[in-house]
Amino acid sequence: MQFTLDSLAHVIACLQEENSYYQITHKPKILSGNKMQFPAQQNTVYFGVLALPENVNAHLFYNGDEVIKIDDLSQAYQTFTECKFYDNDGNEIDGKGFFRGFIIQMQTP
Repeated sequence: MQFTLDSLAHVIACLQEENSYYQITHKPKILSGNKMQFPAQQNTVYFGVLALPENVNAHLFYNGDEVIKIDDLSQAYQTFTECKFYDNDGNEIDGKGFFRGFIIQMQTP
């Protein structure tokens, strides 16, 4: 199978390698506005581009480990299992911005 490092096929192939027992499904998703949430949920992975407006920063986690911090007025194409949003003063806030990608779920067959 050929794929680029930022493709859904690559992410699913990696998840299948790590979790061969699970059936992996995915759903395309676009989220925007002021109440975006990416809570840590067992067997759920988020994959796509996250764009942030002014005074909104995001910390992305993969299985509890922080992967990257995204500054306001920036975007990142990433795989993550949880996202927390902060204002420029470091206060946790409701998610704001734009996400286009997939919600990937691993289920017992």
